[in-house]
Amino acid sequence: MPVGTEPAPTETTALLAQLGEEVLLHQVDAIDDRIIALVADRVALVNEIQRDRTAAGGPGTRLSRETQVIARYGNSLGRPGVELALLLLNLCRYRGRGSAAAAQAARHS
Repeated sequence: MPVGTEPAPTETTALLAQLGEEVLLHQVDAIDDRIIALVADRVALVNEIQRDRTAAGGPGTRLSRETQVIARYGNSLGRPGVELALLLLNLCRYRGRGSAAAAQAARHS
């Protein structure tokens, strides 16, 4: 566009829409960062619980607790919530020494 001329209204509208979308995408990225940090925190906490439980001679996993988690997500988010809960539960499965540390490192990266 030549210097000293104003953009056509449609160009201005398109530029504003693009800028608005970029702002929204930045907000989505910030939410994703928070979700990742929360998931890493959850992994670390659950791994600590499982490690303590197995050290005391108990099972690492309580299926009744997992069922509650699945129901909670399903009740809030429907079938996709169930799928999300299953992914979270799998991610939080205790994988031995280093899992909690890896989760904390991921949180701070």
